[in-house]
Amino acid sequence: MRTRTCIALLVLAAILFVSPAGAATVCVITDQSGLGSNILTQVPCGDSTTAPITTLNTTDPKWVAFQANPSAGGAISAGAVNQRLMAGIAVTFSVTPSLSATYQADVGTLARLSAQLGRFAFTGTFPGKASTLVVRDAAKPPVAHTMTAAQVQFLYGVLQDYSSAVNDAMTTAVAGGTLPVWPTATAVGAQ
Repeated sequence: MRTRTCIALLVLAAILFVSPAGAATVCVITDQSGLGSNILTQVPCGDSTTAPITTLNTTDPKWVAFQANPSAGGAISAGAVNQRLMAGIAVTFSVTPSLSATYQADVGTLARLSAQLGRFAFTGTFPGKASTLVVRDAAKPPVAHTMTAAQVQFLYGVLQDYSSAVNDAMTTAVAGGTLPVWPTATAVGAQ
């Protein structure tokens, strides 16, 4: 979702819309519905029928400097976002400390948890008619944690919030021509 936004934005800005003279203005529409689709659409700049529009001038000195500064702490690329999401977020379960671990917040993990929670909401069980779900953390090798539906819902919410914050940091940095200010990768909950 948002990872695709970052990838598409970089591809649009860096490859597709640079004129032979090196000057181009790109207008991109992002989904502002809050539903998480965040699909980028290229449109002619100033098209008043489609809003909101983010305009990127690929020759703007801030944008050029931003693209040329892949510092270790703030590399601005879809890869940097994906690395942060794959590295995960340290989640502390205060009621069940054995579940406390670092969990990945990448698109695949979010999709799997979303599908399992959807199934639980519909059938009242996880796969195999189970009342619990095994979720693997980001350790090498991954550790399996058995969670109740409430614990999986809490974890999913934390991962979704972290993923959104990482992608928002990237989007804000791109729009402002600065390096991202990444969110803290920790969360605590009463589960």
